[in-house]
Amino acid sequence: DQVAAMFAFPGGIHGYFGSMANDYLLGDRCGLALYCSRGAVFINLGSSRSGQSFLLRSPAWRSGGGNPSWEEIPGPGPEVVGNWDRASASMAADLLEAIQQNREPACSARDGRWPVEMASGVYQSQISGRRINLPLSSRLDPLASF
Repeated sequence: DQVAAMFAFPGGIHGYFGSMANDYLLGDRCGLALYCSRGAVFINLGSSRSGQSFLLRSPAWRSGGGNPSWEEIPGPGPEVVGNWDRASASMAADLLEAIQQNREPACSARDGRWPVEMASGVYQSQISGRRINLPLSSRLDPLASF
């Protein structure tokens, strides 16, 4: 019920992913935190879907005591947040516009393949007990043998 993974990206950039299940079952404590050399970002992904995201412009990742404060990042309006039908319609409209304008949609299938590739790599790494390079050399389901 928990995972920790390290990723190395081009340009010396490193990423860490951690997730853990717990007994708090309301589902509103889910989010994405990004810590970077010049600050941090928190994106609320909980079931409450408040849509609130925050930016901290501090390389120390601290607020208060003379350090910058967290700033709210404007997100989609309340007509989209928590309204799956409206969000789906918005994504479909963007896809249709992308086709008409011969451009990539806001989130393309190409963009979507990388999280799947990374998750599969985590499983392959655990099963093999070694570091895995991306893109994966084997696209076989790493859990097929279980």
